[in-house]
Amino acid sequence: KSNLTCNPSLANITSLSRFIDETLNRSPDSAAPYVGASAFAHKGGLHVAAMERSPMSYQHVEPALVGNEKRVLVSELSG
Repeated sequence: KSNLTCNPSLANITSLSRFIDETLNRSPDSAAPYVGASAFAHKGGLHVAAMERSPMSYQHVEPALVGNEKRVLVSELSG
């Protein structure tokens, strides 16, 4: 077989996904798991409060581990 090694770090997967979208001249899928802009977005008063207290109850991986970030959306319906 080949002498390839796998890098277990996924920290650059979001930037890689965005690079591929740019290269293929397509719009990024904001709902894509892990790499989408909305993958770690949270909205709603009680949900956001609970997520701030116990993030691993609502997301099974830290956004930074895949090169993404958590977003809290505020709207007129938020408490």
